[in-house]
Amino acid sequence: MAKQERPMRQMDRDLLGAVVVINTDIVSGKREDSAGPLAADLLRKFRVYVSGQITDLLGDVSGESVSTGTILKEPSEKATRCSAPTNNSSSVEANESMSCAESVPGGSGSDGGSDSAGGSSSDGSRLYHCRETLEDVGAALETAIEAGARVIVTVGGTGISMGDIAPEATAPLLDVRMDGIAQQIREHGLTVTPLASLSRGLVGITHRGPGGVLIINAPGSRGGVKDSLAVVCPLFPHIFEQLDDQ
Repeated sequence: MAKQERPMRQMDRDLLGAVVVINTDIVSGKREDSAGPLAADLLRKFRVYVSGQITDLLGDVSGESVSTGTILKEPSEKATRCSAPTNNSSSVEANESMSCAESVPGGSGSDGGSDSAGGSSSDGSRLYHCRETLEDVGAALETAIEAGARVIVTVGGTGISMGDIAPEATAPLLDVRMDGIAQQIREHGLTVTPLASLSRGLVGITHRGPGGVLIINAPGSRGGVKDSLAVVCPLFPHIFEQLDDQ
């Protein structure tokens, strides 16, 4: 008698998400971001929203809007600023992305955004662009967590080049690493390209129990984003049931 596979559950809740694109050229306007908006679109199909606000999820029963995109100052007295992207971009990116650059409060950054430190986007967007430094990536991850994201996808920085520091920036935030999922992502990618084995991306949660945040390091290519989320997204119902419902 053939063994029946256990059916995958459907996502039964809406969650706030964030995407952190790690690419200095995108921050400076030399390149456009195509992988970040793709990640946001794929997450949305599994009820994880990078753009907009989910008031009932945050316990606001009054019907008033809840701000989820506030950008916090870093402990170093510098600030992570986020503003609308200045380059020509697709409609998805224009609606969902912000460019993040580190600057002294009151100064001007390379992304051409506002000079004011801090602030929030009008739609609560949580798609951030940051430079390839541990300080910037760490600040972007902390900002996403403070904004209420329960799923954070980093895009880029998983290889072995000088600026590939996504795992190093992520590791200090993880209480539980999910190495089985990370390995499954690499194995899935190997069906497409042998270069998938070069990815050092991590997957894990910030803490056990309600409120734990899932962080996923995806490669910087559109294909790498697709491969990563094709593995992880179907697991969301099981992961968040174990985190929140036990």
